[in-house]
Amino acid sequence: MGSELIAPISPAGLWLETAPLAIDLAHRTAVLHKGVWLFVVSADDMLLIAQRNAAMATCPGTLTVIGEHHNGRESDAACARRALREELPGLASLSSSLFALRRAPRWFLYDYAPLADGISRRDRCLISEYVVELRANASEALERVRVRGAPEAASVSFQSISEVRRMLRRRPERFCARELYPSCLLDSLADLVDTLGTRGRTIDHGARRVDHGRAEAAMLEAFDPSRVVRSAASAAS
Repeated sequence: MGSELIAPISPAGLWLETAPLAIDLAHRTAVLHKGVWLFVVSADDMLLIAQRNAAMATCPGTLTVIGEHHNGRESDAACARRALREELPGLASLSSSLFALRRAPRWFLYDYAPLADGISRRDRCLISEYVVELRANASEALERVRVRGAPEAASVSFQSISEVRRMLRRRPERFCARELYPSCLLDSLADLVDTLGTRGRTIDHGARRVDHGRAEAAMLEAFDPSRVVRSAASAAS
């Protein structure tokens, strides 16, 4: 992640006939683009969480699931497969299945606080979410990561989905883009539990969606610039 050439898209999610550009430039200029999130689940029903490298331009040192930007105009599934292969090389051979979490992608619209370079970065990414089921338990998978590494993560761990949900609610500051990302993941975890249930895995019933009264989801399928969320530090600067 970071060396891809990003192909701009329209608000409808269609590729534009314009030249690709580096991801950092796309973030500096709020270019609409595509990306994927991976929910990597071990055979003993644990979810992989990564701590981002401290040198990353966005969300350094924070917790996330594995993410990747599309390289050019590759398909969502191709991007997801590449993300697993490149970001978690030790786990690619342990994957028993990779499938879309939901049918439609959603927009992640966030303005990050400037870092030491003083540059403001604005994410306008249409996210497709994928589930990776491993045929190894968490301890074996962690050993594979230890041997092969995770290029952009300072560390990875496997947590129960209910524990990740607890962390998101009680310690959102530990996660990337705390004003938006934790609420996005809470939505996604509820979908993940439901989806795994349809595949015969009855886990973490406590992580099912309970906020039925909320008017709008954290991320929408339709592009809406009025829904951009700014970090508190960015809003104060």
